[in-house]
Amino acid sequence: MRRILGALGVLAILIGSGAAAGAATRSATGAVDTAMTIDPTSGPAGTAFTVAGGDCTAGDGGDMTVELFAEGTVESKTKVVPNEAGDWSTTLTADGSLEVGTVIDVDAACVETFGEAQPAFQGFRSPAGNGGLVRFEYATAQFTVIAATTTTESTTTTEAETTTTEVPAEVDATAAEATVAQPTFTG
Repeated sequence: MRRILGALGVLAILIGSGAAAGAATRSATGAVDTAMTIDPTSGPAGTAFTVAGGDCTAGDGGDMTVELFAEGTVESKTKVVPNEAGDWSTTLTADGSLEVGTVIDVDAACVETFGEAQPAFQGFRSPAGNGGLVRFEYATAQFTVIAATTTTESTTTTEAETTTTEVPAEVDATAAEATVAQPTFTG
């Protein structure tokens, strides 16, 4: 009987740890291979950039959120709700006071929260700070602050040439009077 219960316990642990892996792909060392993308990956201070990822799907019926941490951004900490397929994206903005060369590390975790309900095998997962369970962490992505490019506009102005004709003094420049005359034919 003890062997059966022991075997069931090992089976439960294996099932629980498999469920904990969620939809993320893990390497042989157990590290998460799920990556985030950043677009653009660099820009001047004040630049808005998009961060996106995937595979953040529920395993135990909880509500999924992606918690992002990016010191050096206006948002600093933010949460995003993924769609049913587990895909998500959000826009972050590099702080306008950052110096050229500053690298912003963007970290994120796929977190499942359960409200009042508790997940099965909860002891086999890492608890998140908000009472949720971290399903996995994304690989850190980076945004680099670069110098702003300056655009110089060139404007060419061409002046129109003005021609002035002077009337000689001996010519009366007053308006001419109309004369009525009949044409004559000489012919």
